[in-house]
Amino acid sequence: MNKTEIHTAEDIYEGRLRGNQLMASGIPLTPESARYLWSSIRMVDVTWLDLADNQLGDVGLIELAECDLLKNVQYLNLNQNGITDEGLTFLSKSKFLTKLKRLHLKNNLIKGLGIYDLFNSETLKDLSTFQVHDGWTCKKMDGWRYNPQGWSMQEDENPCQIHIQISSTDRPGILAEVLESVVAFDWDVLDIKQFVFNGLLNLSLLLGS
Repeated sequence: MNKTEIHTAEDIYEGRLRGNQLMASGIPLTPESARYLWSSIRMVDVTWLDLADNQLGDVGLIELAECDLLKNVQYLNLNQNGITDEGLTFLSKSKFLTKLKRLHLKNNLIKGLGIYDLFNSETLKDLSTFQVHDGWTCKKMDGWRYNPQGWSMQEDENPCQIHIQISSTDRPGILAEVLESVVAFDWDVLDIKQFVFNGLLNLSLLLGS
Protein backbone atom coordinates (compact mmCIF):
# COMPACT_ATOMS: atom_id res chain seq x y z
CA MET A 1 0.00 0.00 0.00
CA ASN A 2 1.32 3.40 -0.94
CA LYS A 3 1.36 5.92 1.89
CA THR A 4 -0.89 8.25 -0.14
CA GLU A 5 -3.64 5.62 0.16
CA ILE A 6 -3.74 5.86 3.96
CA HIS A 7 -6.79 7.89 4.92
CA THR A 8 -7.94 6.04 8.04
CA ALA A 9 -6.59 3.65 10.65
CA GLU A 10 -8.50 0.87 8.90
CA ASP A 11 -6.23 1.33 5.88
CA ILE A 12 -3.31 0.44 8.14
CA TYR A 13 -5.08 -2.40 9.96
CA GLU A 14 -6.14 -4.20 6.78
CA GLY A 15 -4.18 -7.44 6.57
CA ARG A 16 -1.85 -6.32 9.36
CA LEU A 17 -3.90 -6.49 12.57
CA ARG A 18 -4.02 -10.06 13.86
CA GLY A 19 -5.65 -10.34 17.24
CA ASN A 20 -3.55 -8.24 19.61
CA GLN A 21 -0.63 -7.96 17.16
CA LEU A 22 -0.20 -5.14 14.64
CA MET A 23 2.42 -5.86 11.97
CA ALA A 24 2.78 -2.43 10.37
CA SER A 25 6.36 -2.57 9.10
CA GLY A 26 7.52 -1.07 5.82
CA ILE A 27 4.33 0.78 4.82
CA PRO A 28 6.00 3.35 5.23
CA LEU A 29 4.30 5.24 8.04
CA THR A 30 5.12 8.91 8.52
CA PRO A 31 4.30 10.94 11.63
CA GLU A 32 1.23 12.23 9.79
CA SER A 33 -0.17 8.85 8.74
CA ALA A 34 0.69 7.27 12.11
CA ARG A 35 -1.69 9.72 13.79
CA TYR A 36 -4.58 7.61 12.51
CA LEU A 37 -3.30 4.87 14.81
CA TRP A 38 -2.76 7.11 17.83
CA SER A 39 -6.42 8.20 17.67
CA SER A 40 -7.89 4.74 17.04
CA ILE A 41 -9.55 3.05 20.02
CA ARG A 42 -8.62 -0.38 18.61
CA MET A 43 -5.00 0.31 19.60
CA VAL A 44 -5.90 -0.21 23.25
CA ASP A 45 -5.97 -3.98 22.63
CA VAL A 46 -2.57 -4.12 20.90
CA THR A 47 0.22 -5.73 22.93
CA TRP A 48 2.65 -6.45 20.05
CA LEU A 49 3.43 -3.45 17.84
CA ASP A 50 5.80 -3.82 14.89
CA LEU A 51 6.58 -0.46 13.26
CA ALA A 52 9.94 -1.37 11.74
CA ASP A 53 11.18 0.14 8.48
CA ASN A 54 8.96 3.21 8.53
CA GLN A 55 9.58 6.96 8.61
CA LEU A 56 8.43 7.93 12.10
CA GLY A 57 11.56 9.81 13.18
CA ASP A 58 11.66 11.56 16.52
CA VAL A 59 8.41 13.41 15.82
CA GLY A 60 6.51 10.16 15.34
CA LEU A 61 8.19 8.58 18.36
CA ILE A 62 7.26 11.50 20.59
CA GLU A 63 3.63 11.28 19.49
CA LEU A 64 3.69 7.52 20.06
CA ALA A 65 5.05 8.04 23.57
CA GLU A 66 2.19 10.46 24.32
CA CYS A 67 -0.54 8.06 23.14
CA ASP A 68 -2.60 6.79 26.08
CA LEU A 69 -4.15 4.08 23.87
CA LEU A 70 -0.83 2.19 23.85
CA LYS A 71 -1.03 1.36 27.54
CA ASN A 72 -1.03 -2.41 26.89
CA VAL A 73 1.91 -2.57 24.45
CA GLN A 74 4.60 -4.97 25.69
CA TYR A 75 6.67 -5.41 22.51
CA LEU A 76 7.65 -2.49 20.28
CA ASN A 77 9.76 -2.73 17.13
CA LEU A 78 11.13 0.61 15.94
CA ASN A 79 13.99 -0.67 13.78
CA GLN A 80 15.02 1.65 10.93
CA ASN A 81 12.86 4.70 11.65
CA GLY A 82 15.37 7.55 11.69
CA ILE A 83 15.16 7.80 15.49
CA THR A 84 17.85 9.64 17.47
CA ASP A 85 18.83 9.78 21.13
CA GLU A 86 16.58 12.82 21.54
CA GLY A 87 13.54 10.74 20.67
CA LEU A 88 14.58 7.97 23.06
CA THR A 89 15.01 10.46 25.88
CA PHE A 90 11.42 11.58 25.35
CA LEU A 91 10.28 7.95 25.18
CA SER A 92 11.96 7.28 28.52
CA LYS A 93 9.54 9.77 30.10
CA SER A 94 6.37 8.20 28.66
CA LYS A 95 3.58 7.84 31.21
CA PHE A 96 1.57 5.45 29.04
CA LEU A 97 3.94 2.69 27.86
CA THR A 98 4.28 1.34 31.38
CA LYS A 99 3.83 -2.31 30.31
CA LEU A 100 6.57 -2.17 27.65
CA LYS A 101 9.05 -5.02 28.13
CA ARG A 102 11.00 -5.34 24.88
CA LEU A 103 12.17 -2.63 22.48
CA HIS A 104 13.93 -3.05 19.12
CA LEU A 105 15.97 -0.09 17.89
CA LYS A 106 18.32 -1.43 15.20
CA ASN A 107 19.44 0.72 12.26
CA ASN A 108 18.54 4.08 13.78
CA LEU A 109 20.67 7.16 14.48
CA ILE A 110 21.37 6.26 18.10
CA LYS A 111 24.71 7.04 19.72
CA GLY A 112 23.93 5.93 23.27
CA LEU A 113 22.64 8.75 25.47
CA GLY A 114 19.02 7.81 24.80
CA ILE A 115 19.73 4.23 25.84
CA TYR A 116 21.15 5.51 29.10
CA ASP A 117 17.93 7.48 29.69
CA LEU A 118 15.84 4.37 29.02
CA PHE A 119 17.85 2.42 31.59
CA ASN A 120 17.13 5.12 34.15
CA SER A 121 13.48 5.69 33.23
CA GLU A 122 11.18 6.38 36.15
CA THR A 123 8.08 5.26 34.21
CA LEU A 124 9.16 2.33 32.01
CA LYS A 125 9.84 0.03 34.93
CA ASP A 126 9.02 -3.18 33.03
CA LEU A 127 11.30 -2.42 30.08
CA SER A 128 14.09 -4.95 30.40
CA THR A 129 15.52 -5.63 26.93
CA PHE A 130 16.76 -3.33 24.17
CA GLN A 131 18.03 -4.66 20.87
CA VAL A 132 20.18 -1.74 19.78
CA HIS A 133 22.37 -3.01 16.95
CA ASP A 134 22.81 -6.25 15.03
CA GLY A 135 24.55 -8.70 17.32
CA TRP A 136 24.15 -7.03 20.69
CA THR A 137 21.39 -6.48 23.18
CA CYS A 138 21.09 -4.43 26.37
CA LYS A 139 19.26 -5.82 29.37
CA LYS A 140 18.29 -4.24 32.65
CA MET A 141 19.13 -6.46 35.57
CA ASP A 142 17.82 -6.51 39.13
CA GLY A 143 20.85 -8.58 40.01
CA TRP A 144 23.73 -10.49 38.53
CA ARG A 145 23.91 -14.24 38.42
CA TYR A 146 27.43 -14.21 39.81
CA ASN A 147 28.59 -11.33 41.98
CA PRO A 148 32.03 -10.04 40.99
CA GLN A 149 34.65 -10.78 43.60
CA GLY A 150 34.74 -8.10 46.27
CA TRP A 151 31.58 -6.38 45.00
CA SER A 152 27.97 -6.50 46.09
CA MET A 153 25.05 -4.53 44.72
CA GLN A 154 24.00 -1.49 46.71
CA GLU A 155 20.42 -0.22 46.90
CA ASP A 156 21.27 3.03 45.12
CA GLU A 157 23.09 1.33 42.25
CA ASN A 158 21.34 0.82 38.91
CA PRO A 159 23.39 -1.75 37.00
CA CYS A 160 22.56 -2.82 33.47
CA GLN A 161 23.73 -5.74 31.39
CA ILE A 162 24.86 -5.67 27.79
CA HIS A 163 24.75 -9.07 26.16
CA ILE A 164 26.66 -9.77 22.95
CA GLN A 165 26.27 -12.94 20.90
CA ILE A 166 28.95 -13.44 18.26
CA SER A 167 28.85 -15.92 15.38
CA SER A 168 31.10 -16.42 12.39
CA THR A 169 28.59 -14.57 10.21
CA ASP A 170 28.32 -11.43 12.36
CA ARG A 171 29.64 -8.24 10.90
CA PRO A 172 33.07 -7.16 12.23
CA GLY A 173 33.36 -4.51 14.89
CA ILE A 174 30.41 -5.48 17.09
CA LEU A 175 32.50 -5.81 20.24
CA ALA A 176 34.46 -2.64 19.50
CA GLU A 177 31.18 -0.79 18.95
CA VAL A 178 29.85 -1.85 22.33
CA LEU A 179 33.05 -1.02 24.17
CA GLU A 180 33.15 2.38 22.47
CA SER A 181 29.68 3.11 23.88
CA VAL A 182 30.78 1.99 27.33
CA VAL A 183 33.72 4.41 27.26
CA ALA A 184 31.73 7.27 25.72
CA PHE A 185 29.14 7.24 28.50
CA ASP A 186 31.58 6.65 31.30
CA TRP A 187 30.01 3.41 32.47
CA ASP A 188 31.93 1.29 34.95
CA VAL A 189 32.47 -2.32 33.92
CA LEU A 190 31.58 -4.25 37.07
CA ASP A 191 31.95 -7.73 35.65
CA ILE A 192 32.40 -9.67 32.40
CA LYS A 193 31.23 -13.22 31.70
CA GLN A 194 31.85 -15.29 28.60
CA PHE A 195 30.41 -18.64 27.61
CA VAL A 196 29.61 -20.70 24.54
CA PHE A 197 25.98 -21.60 23.81
CA ASN A 198 24.78 -23.43 20.70
CA GLY A 199 28.20 -22.94 19.17
CA LEU A 200 28.11 -19.13 19.56
CA LEU A 201 30.37 -17.02 21.73
CA ASN A 202 28.38 -15.02 24.26
CA LEU A 203 29.75 -12.11 26.26
CA SER A 204 27.86 -10.39 29.07
CA LEU A 205 29.05 -7.11 30.58
CA LEU A 206 27.59 -5.84 33.84
CA LEU A 207 27.73 -2.05 33.83
CA GLY A 208 27.20 0.58 36.48
CA SER A 209 26.49 4.24 35.83
